[in-house]
Amino acid sequence: MEERPPPRAKPVLQKPPGYRDPAAPAPAPPRPPVRKQPLPPSFRGINAKHGRHRSRRPCFCWFCCWLFILLVVLFFAIAIAGGLSYLWFQPKLPSFHFESIQNPKFNVTAKPDGSFLDATTVVRIQIANPNRKISVTFSPTEASVTVPGDGDSGDSSLGSGTFPAFDLGKKNSTVIRLEARVQGAAVDEVQGKRLSSQFRSKSLRVMVELQTRLRILHGGKKSGTVPVKVLCGGDGGLTLKQLEGGASPKCTINLFKWINLP
Repeated sequence: MEERPPPRAKPVLQKPPGYRDPAAPAPAPPRPPVRKQPLPPSFRGINAKHGRHRSRRPCFCWFCCWLFILLVVLFFAIAIAGGLSYLWFQPKLPSFHFESIQNPKFNVTAKPDGSFLDATTVVRIQIANPNRKISVTFSPTEASVTVPGDGDSGDSSLGSGTFPAFDLGKKNSTVIRLEARVQGAAVDEVQGKRLSSQFRSKSLRVMVELQTRLRILHGGKKSGTVPVKVLCGGDGGLTLKQLEGGASPKCTINLFKWINLP
């Protein structure tokens, strides 16, 4: 029996380019490309930081140089102006002299419950302005009168008083009168006896402290106020006998709480 050759397979038809099967589902649209997020400054490269700093550093250095030069020029300008003003005006502080002191009333009364001091003290202080081109104005002046203590007792206050504000012209002087009062001030027995004995013998020592503020006047212009403390009589005070005999010692001036001028 004769064998037949196997049947030949049908050739597969090639789909033309761009062919689309109508039964196939529609393809999904393509996704947009993913954008890279910018890194924070802390994760950026070191070279990027250094490049940014190099661009600003020259400007900052130039600014510092010009600022330093400006400050130096300003300092020298102020110093020169101050020196010329000092040479022109030659300012001097007013002088204070302890002129006189009086005690219209001075009593120490011993009572069963202690000793008490009643006193009235009148002080006169001479103030002179030695300047030829500037005037001086004084704020209200406060004065306190004290009897320095010794080894057995402390200081004794004779009260305080005030003097109103006033002006002192060029090359001029004036005398201010201050009245201090103390009434019923308690003192110990030893201190009371010492005060009474020294007052009767004129050996009682007193010192006066003035506190005020002054400013300079020139051509209608005023300077700032300067606090001034004046101590008349020194640390140990002056006796009533010395003052009644015509003694007129110069007082010490204290500026800014740490500069003492005779």
